[in-house]
Amino acid sequence: MSSNDWSLEAWMVQESRTWLERFEESLDPVKLRYHKLANNAMKKVRPLLDDPRPLDLVRNLHSKVFEDVKALRTPAQLETFEVVLLSELLCAFPLRAKHWPEMLVTQGPIPDNPPTESLHIYDDVPGPNLSRYAIVVPTSRLKNEHTSREVHELDPPRYVYDLPDFLDGPISRYLQEVRPRLIEPQSQHLFSTTSVATLRNRLQKVQERYFIGPLGLSKAWGFHPYRVLVATHAVKNALERPFEVAASLLLDSTEMVRSTYGHYRAEDSHDTARASIAPTEPKGGAS
Repeated sequence: MSSNDWSLEAWMVQESRTWLERFEESLDPVKLRYHKLANNAMKKVRPLLDDPRPLDLVRNLHSKVFEDVKALRTPAQLETFEVVLLSELLCAFPLRAKHWPEMLVTQGPIPDNPPTESLHIYDDVPGPNLSRYAIVVPTSRLKNEHTSREVHELDPPRYVYDLPDFLDGPISRYLQEVRPRLIEPQSQHLFSTTSVATLRNRLQKVQERYFIGPLGLSKAWGFHPYRVLVATHAVKNALERPFEVAASLLLDSTEMVRSTYGHYRAEDSHDTARASIAPTEPKGGAS
């Protein structure tokens, strides 16, 4: 454009175009913030994520598999029970793969700073709707210790997740009937292998046999996609502060849940929104 062609209108068009180009560039990193690992995890369980309660789809299958192997007569049935319990625990508290093979079984008072992860058994049930079991993780073992403020500020430096009471039955049966037949008596480990690769392989084999077909998936999904499922389920169903709830379950930051793990669409909030603006009956009734 020559100096003779310059006008206020041309300048405004040029400035508007420049602003839009910069704005569009600023959007790209947001759309691409999903880490490759999280993207792959999301793809594996993508058909489940639009369901209002995606974890229920998986947990319903857990119940069916537990029923199928309830006789516990063969080594295959014992290993299947163990792996389905792992899947159930991942639905409750989706720790990363590295934590589970080294998890120990402990009982009595929880130490202020446990040296490693443990499935802890309380002497008494800690409260209503809770089981006798808790998962205890030292913050020093967490990947996000310094990115999640909630985790970083814990004192003592540990995270205790009290498990819900519906897990009491499967965990008790595993500890009393299954685990003693899989693990040497002197071992304190929760599961029968201390290899991440072996445990992942067992998990995926059970998923291939029992989960893929009924869930409409194409392949087994391993450990990490449970974080996507849990975050999405929590964001869709938590009554208050859903992103904070999801972040607490993932031991991560709310920013990470928003950008990476929580598959949440605007329309998913419509039911909650309608309920929140619905008129209510005046207190005290008609005058």
